[in-house]
Amino acid sequence: MSRIGLCVMIALAALACAGSRRTTPHLPAPSVISADEVRRSGGRTAYEVIERVRSEFLYNRGPVTVLTTASPVPIVYLDHVRLGTLEQLRTIAAGDVAEIHLLTASEATLKYGTGHSGGAIEVYTRLQ
Repeated sequence: MSRIGLCVMIALAALACAGSRRTTPHLPAPSVISADEVRRSGGRTAYEVIERVRSEFLYNRGPVTVLTTASPVPIVYLDHVRLGTLEQLRTIAAGDVAEIHLLTASEATLKYGTGHSGGAIEVYTRLQ
């Protein structure tokens, strides 16, 4: 095959790939609850918002290894300050919430240190 033929084939392949791209509307990240989602949820507390929008944030993730019997649940942080258990989410008014993030165990450990086998839920308020 000649160089020109090869170049033409490469160019056609590139055009075919470029033409097949479709633009899709922006979808929210599955680990983030946006301010708009908080508002639309109708929840009164951060807990109710999560329950209605991304209830999987609240699920027990089960033991991390066969050696542990503790059931890991996410640790709650409010504006980067450790707040405590999931029940603490009930004390945060939904109207104060700007965003809610779910961190995996490894993300939470990297950011906050050990002891996050259930990950972390970060609540960011409009007040920060």
